Amino acid sequence: MNKERSYITQFLVVAAIFTLIAPALVLRADGKSPGKPLSDDQRILHVLNRLGFGSRPGDLAQVRTIGLQKYIERQLDPNSIDD
Repeated sequence: MNKERSYITQFLVVAAIFTLIAPALVLRADGKSPGKPLSDDQRILHVLNRLGFGSRPGDLAQVRTIGLQKYIERQLDPNSIDD
């Protein structure tokens, strides 16, 4: 009976450890380093994809000109955009 309890305890310890490290293994499996910063253009394209339907020709240059923060503020206040 004690031997069975010991095996169950060992199994539960291994399962708990795996549960804790599994997310880190998944993050590393895709080949992307979570600590690597995006370039300015990559950040702009990411925002364009998240706040709209992707980038159109000229959008990247426009956001570079006005700045990413200003672009986000405009998108959050559509009345400020001159159509």
